[in-house]
Amino acid sequence: MSNTRTIVLQFYRPLFVINLIFSIYLIYESSEIDYGQGVFFKLFGYLFLFGYQYFSKSNTYFYYRNAGYSMKRLYAYVAILDLAIYSLLYSFFYLLHYAFAHA
Repeated sequence: MSNTRTIVLQFYRPLFVINLIFSIYLIYESSEIDYGQGVFFKLFGYLFLFGYQYFSKSNTYFYYRNAGYSMKRLYAYVAILDLAIYSLLYSFFYLLHYAFAHA
């Protein structure tokens, strides 16, 4: 399990900053959209980023395949990890906004 965690984090590292900026932007715009629409926009973001990674870093896929991991599985792990980070950030900022609005 620890080897899987390391592989997933290595696979996610190039996408982390872009996903974090996109998540913060969606949270900033959360006054106009709700959580479900944010998740919908995150899915489009995943498609764009996975396509970008597929075309620009396709040579690195051999490393993960030789380690015995399927690319679909790694994409699923990364999407779940990023959605969990987005959910935690959304909850934190929602509670913070609620606390300041009702203080």
